[in-house]
Amino acid sequence: MQMRNLAGNVGAALVLGLGCWVPPAEAALEESVVKLCATAWQAIDPDGDTFTDNALVELGLAAARKCEADGHPLGAASVANMLYRAGKVDEANRAIDRAIASGRELGAAYQQRCVIGSTQGAAQEAAALAACNEAMRLEPDWYAPYLTRGFIHYNAKRYAEAERDWRAGIAREPRSAPLWQNLGLALASQDRHAEALDQHLEARRIAPRHAGPLVNVPLTLERLGRHQEALSAFNDAARILPEASVLIPLAAYHERRRQPDLAIEAYGRVIASEPRNVGALRARGRLHEAATRYEAARDDYARVAALEPQSLEAALDLTRVIVLGPASEEEARAALTKAAEISDAEGSADSFRKFFQGMSRILREGQNWTGLAEISTIYLTEVPEEIGGWTQRGLARRNLGDYAGAIEDETQALAIEPTRTHSLFWRAQSHTALGNWEAAEADYSRLLSLDPKYVWAWNNRGTVRAKLDRAQDSYRDFEQFLALYPGRVSMNWEYWAAAGRAAGVPAEKMLATLNARAPTTADDAVQAARDILVGKPVSKAQYGEEYEDYDDWCEYMDC
Repeated sequence: MQMRNLAGNVGAALVLGLGCWVPPAEAALEESVVKLCATAWQAIDPDGDTFTDNALVELGLAAARKCEADGHPLGAASVANMLYRAGKVDEANRAIDRAIASGRELGAAYQQRCVIGSTQGAAQEAAALAACNEAMRLEPDWYAPYLTRGFIHYNAKRYAEAERDWRAGIAREPRSAPLWQNLGLALASQDRHAEALDQHLEARRIAPRHAGPLVNVPLTLERLGRHQEALSAFNDAARILPEASVLIPLAAYHERRRQPDLAIEAYGRVIASEPRNVGALRARGRLHEAATRYEAARDDYARVAALEPQSLEAALDLTRVIVLGPASEEEARAALTKAAEISDAEGSADSFRKFFQGMSRILREGQNWTGLAEISTIYLTEVPEEIGGWTQRGLARRNLGDYAGAIEDETQALAIEPTRTHSLFWRAQSHTALGNWEAAEADYSRLLSLDPKYVWAWNNRGTVRAKLDRAQDSYRDFEQFLALYPGRVSMNWEYWAAAGRAAGVPAEKMLATLNARAPTTADDAVQAARDILVGKPVSKAQYGEEYEDYDDWCEYMDC
């Protein structure tokens, strides 16, 4: 065999099922080429369908180009495959055109077009499906077109069609772990989790070191509520394949189980082996931040910022924990300046929006309402059409006691989005603080017409209607609140009691509700409600000077 043909043999090792395959009689290659092929295959997962090394993709592309130059029937299709893997979609499609024009190995060419089209979104779906169908017609016993067409259906949420294709693929190639795994995903998407588990177990049996089945088995056990088995399967997976592809899902599992320390440990294992894994660093930083371990969070966020020096998200994360943690004013100012510089350098409206959102969060968490009002005003000067600026300034003004200003801001937000229920709620709250009972009642009523399950609006409107001397309506609102809010609850019990008494509701019925639903530790409101219902004379002295609501509802009683 001449050396000029060896590139084709290397292509056999590098190109997914399409390369210039080596006939068994020619398998005794020179030692150097055997080593080259072996090295190439180390970059491929156990199913031989995923490249993880860009340099090997380029090597495979060079081999495939040699194949095509030598006139091999699969040459152009192999070139298309490797170009696609290199992210050069337009060039890959031109190579497919050449393959189809050659009239040779058309099944491979159409399958490659099917693969590329499957990743190009809904706009290319029809063309991708047509290519898959043509590949099936030309190669009726080949499983690959069924694998890819099933993927197209799955992404379009046509799960039954995806299931059908993947079962057809398995009938043609029962040793394909991806087919079994994908079938499990299609079944899970139809809430058939017990069946899905069987498919993932079979995929794991075929490919015991493949991350997909190793992770999908415990995830499916979790969905079935078999948490001890899920944890055991996750731990086994992490022992078999202690890599990010397994450890990050394990960490996420611990987060869902509200086990942050175990999640931090799993992310730490990822970081120990992959110190530049930004996702793991950021996730661990956020867990530290949630536990108010700001210095540990700062260390992780600083590493992310060093790896992504132009990332506004990274700069804002770091700024936030510096401001919230035990840092000096100088450090906080430097971090804020850096974030602002990155935002300015990007110069886009989206960057400015992200900077404002990040800074708003920092100021909210630090309860710096003056700062939040100021930055919101600056933001609104530039983009008055952005609803977020109005709602954030409304929040700041409300917490600063500027209720009239908060009403103005929420009114502006509602002009932009008239059905925004949160703005109606907070504007009603501000009206209530100013004693604007009619306006507050109107906002709560409008809100409840949009969202009848906005629970606290019922409680609040009941209170406002009590102020308006509408006892029957007030009592009905409180009862609706109690119907929507399960279990024990703190609410304005004294208003409920006063309204019920004024509405003529039997005291025995209301006492039974109060005893069943009021908090176990009686506060002033609960005690006042109980006194009202048993006809006990009430006076402010009974509850102490700190019971600020006494004067508000006492006008409805014979105090």
